[in-house]
Amino acid sequence: MYAPKKTVERARDLRGRMSLPEVLLWGALRGRRLGDIRFRRQHPVGPFILDFYCEAARLAVEIDGAGHDHPDQARHDARRTEWLALRGITVMRVSARAVLDNREGVLTAIHDRILNPPPSGRWRGALRAATEGADPDAACAVSPLHRFAVPLPRWGRIVVVDGGLSCVYGVTIVMSLG
Repeated sequence: MYAPKKTVERARDLRGRMSLPEVLLWGALRGRRLGDIRFRRQHPVGPFILDFYCEAARLAVEIDGAGHDHPDQARHDARRTEWLALRGITVMRVSARAVLDNREGVLTAIHDRILNPPPSGRWRGALRAATEGADPDAACAVSPLHRFAVPLPRWGRIVVVDGGLSCVYGVTIVMSLG
């Protein structure tokens, strides 16, 4: 995917200045160490730089430090996640503390996400139907996140979706149907 020259240069610079959680996670992901799955670090996509990116799964793994708790940063992260989702990239957010305290658990979660991805963007119609009449802009701006249970009979799943009509922050499969 195209990235402006300035973003590519910034990504190169960031590879030399990774945080401790990023360095630890990269040590476990590099060289296909996680289930023979290839990851890139500080990968430029459009105007953004992804902490880690698996092209085969179209999965971005973002390590979030305390700064991501600030409301302005959370709004930026939501817009970024939506921009990436429109391009078919799923974002998995992991706290820096989780990487430091439970790296193996984080690696297992990443591996599971790649092996069992959430349904593709086709479920957005079900989400819209389940939230008919909601204001999409308000849904994206509200914190804490809105949470919707959405039955997806076509995929035989019920999922919980965190987000709004135009932005989705996470999907969790909570039950298989029959």
